[in-house]
Amino acid sequence: MKILYFLSLFISLSFSSDIFYYNGDEKVYLHESTNELRTINKNIKFYLTSRGSTLGITDKILIKIKTNEDINDIINDYNITLVKKVLENTYLIKVKENSQTLEVANEIYLDKRVNISYPDFLRKRTKR
Repeated sequence: MKILYFLSLFISLSFSSDIFYYNGDEKVYLHESTNELRTINKNIKFYLTSRGSTLGITDKILIKIKTNEDINDIINDYNITLVKKVLENTYLIKVKENSQTLEVANEIYLDKRVNISYPDFLRKRTKR
């Protein structure tokens, strides 16, 4: 049964749409999850990675801007809201709708003023 699950996951990920996020310079492709976690909170979309990890995505994105850049310029350019400053040059921002999170995070990642941009992931806890 487990083999069948991973085989179907592999096939669906191989032919999936362009749902991804940037992890460094690498695109990490995602497949929308249909498991029971999706029913916990309708404002969270759950996805599976190619490694089988479950990630939840809300309307928040973590970004780290380059040293001499102004966060207000980026906020205005992307029509996003500043939630809080997390660390030096690192901010938690919010998009208007959850459905825009991955798209906006990827657009911001490609911006030359930004070092890092990815959704503020919720991860399923696992025992070590």
